[in-house]
Amino acid sequence: MTERDKLIIRVFGDCGLRLEELTNLAATDIVRSGHQAFLRVLGKRSRVRDVPIPPLLLRRSERHIAARPHDRSSDRVFLSLRRNGAGGYDPLTPNGVYQAIADAVARSGASKRVHPHLLRHSWMSEMLRQGMSPIRIEGMSPF
Repeated sequence: MTERDKLIIRVFGDCGLRLEELTNLAATDIVRSGHQAFLRVLGKRSRVRDVPIPPLLLRRSERHIAARPHDRSSDRVFLSLRRNGAGGYDPLTPNGVYQAIADAVARSGASKRVHPHLLRHSWMSEMLRQGMSPIRIEGMSPF
């Protein structure tokens, strides 16, 4: 499993992003404000929201961004692993994310079907278990 794939799963699990939000995430969408950092994402109905990113995930994301190939065709955080016809690297597609998750699940030996939206729901359930208000969750991460 690549570091990119591990990071994808962590972003879903720690931030509760939607698939489209993750695939459209650009390096400039990581915003620092004082001692906190956020992922600025464009969600449903073209609504921009700032999603808190844990410090360890922030450092890991910044290392990933710095290690991206210089001959990429996009500033997106997550790129394909294979070169395109012009020799550069294109943004990761939703199908690529599904494949990365399916490969991780297969390696783990789990029999349950896992997909990006399931990871999003798991994040929400964990936030509720930790005592976050359902109203705050809805504001941070509207369906």
